[in-house]
Amino acid sequence: MDRLVTHVRRDHAGRPVALCNPAEAWSPRGAVDAIAGIETDVDADKEHYVVEANGSRAEVVVVVVVEPSGARRKWLRTSPDATADNNLSSLPEYVGDSGGTSTEGAAPVRRNIATVGKDERDRLRDAILELDKRYYDRDSAISKWHKQHAIHGRTHVHGGPAFLTWHRHLTNRFEGLLQEIDPGLALHYWDWRTDPRRTPDGRGGFVNLFQDEFMGSSNGPLLRPFLNLSGLGITRALRAGTPQDYSSKIGSDQDAIWDDTFSTMRKKLEIAHNWVHGYFGGTILDVHDAFKDPFVFLIHSNVDRLYASWQVRARGDHRRALERLDPSRVYGAERDSVDGLVPDLDPNAGPGSMVWGSGLSSPLAPWDGSGGFDGAIEPWRSLPESITSVNPAVVRPPLYDRYVFPPGCSWNALLVGQPLPNGDIIQATITPGAAPADEVRFDLETGPDVQWWKGLRVPDGEGSSWLIQTDGTQRHDSVSLWAHQVHQGQELIFYKAVGLGAVKRIVYRLGDLGRLAPGSRVTFKWWDDNWSPLSG
Repeated sequence: MDRLVTHVRRDHAGRPVALCNPAEAWSPRGAVDAIAGIETDVDADKEHYVVEANGSRAEVVVVVVVEPSGARRKWLRTSPDATADNNLSSLPEYVGDSGGTSTEGAAPVRRNIATVGKDERDRLRDAILELDKRYYDRDSAISKWHKQHAIHGRTHVHGGPAFLTWHRHLTNRFEGLLQEIDPGLALHYWDWRTDPRRTPDGRGGFVNLFQDEFMGSSNGPLLRPFLNLSGLGITRALRAGTPQDYSSKIGSDQDAIWDDTFSTMRKKLEIAHNWVHGYFGGTILDVHDAFKDPFVFLIHSNVDRLYASWQVRARGDHRRALERLDPSRVYGAERDSVDGLVPDLDPNAGPGSMVWGSGLSSPLAPWDGSGGFDGAIEPWRSLPESITSVNPAVVRPPLYDRYVFPPGCSWNALLVGQPLPNGDIIQATITPGAAPADEVRFDLETGPDVQWWKGLRVPDGEGSSWLIQTDGTQRHDSVSLWAHQVHQGQELIFYKAVGLGAVKRIVYRLGDLGRLAPGSRVTFKWWDDNWSPLSG
């Protein structure tokens, strides 16, 4: 019987890593397993997958494709050659769980808003509208939605070292509010290299994000669908073309985040962000009113995606890359900065203009109960929450579907299932409450096509370490540490044996074990070791 494929999961290069049909028990089916099922020698056991698109029906086949590196790899397609004629490309992205691209505890992944599909965009719109009906307490005068505008309008942090971290905390908290309404929802981003009125949908077509059923008009007063949204007076005046047509200062994604130092990177990224605000005009142009407009959150999710890309970038030296995930090292010389006057990075500011900037060692306002520019606001005036930019929850980058550079040394590559810098795919799944409450368990597993020796060294934070390993028919190994032995700055190290000489090499280093709560089990499944008779 044919298995109907309705969705796919893709890696960072857009290649299918899982076939999906949410209505079927076999779904999702990881690409490695699907390939093995399609190529089985016993006809009765062969797996058949079909795709229906544009009125036609095509069977999924296995094709050997020569990649730019020269490697010969097997991929799933609906045509027996390497042309663009592939119905899998037309299928929507599956945002559910597992299938080679698992996320932490099924945590939603932030994705390109143009590629998630209309249903997902509708869910985001509806959650925003619902937030405007909810309040922090019965005495609140304004809704949770309108409160976001009040937060930014009174305490907006620009120009200083905390620009990126403060806005990350703001967007993380907003995403949490959305998930109170729809737990499967993420704060998706808009790719600001594209015209939002005609942005690629990832399936060969285009989508206009400024339609009545999603974000409303791109010019003039904002009417549908947010006609009655708190914070009336929202206007837009989008420029012609893309943001890059409007200003060369926006540049490419790499331009803004190429620099090694946090200080230089965050200044360049903030300048690009400022010009994007100018591209929209209207309400979004005014720092005091910008967060009245729902679209501004999609802009800032993209700001954070670029910042996250800078953090997780593989730069050749694993230990240097880990610095950007370490609260004590990520900010470099700016780590101990405090509030004070800083140069104004607004493109409309005059030469020598200064603004009040927040430091990285200062508690984040208004959540700490302080007043910002215009006085403290509730509920934090009464119930302050002290958190600074060096808190691991602020340092840790959220999960995104695409990063500017191939990720290295971070959980993000493993939780989203992206190929590592050497081409291997290791999938991480964190399951809270699956181990005894005073332990953390580490499991190593290998997929059906992975044959060579694999190892994972697990340090106990007290001077010793354990090596769990797989080889040949041994597909699983595990070790548990006492919970107090984890989170002490140690690194997990992944190894593999390469070639017939069985030379063991380091594949990946993984820090930030603080994300593993007591009682967690983390499973690392090695789906692809980038070595086979077809490898070049």
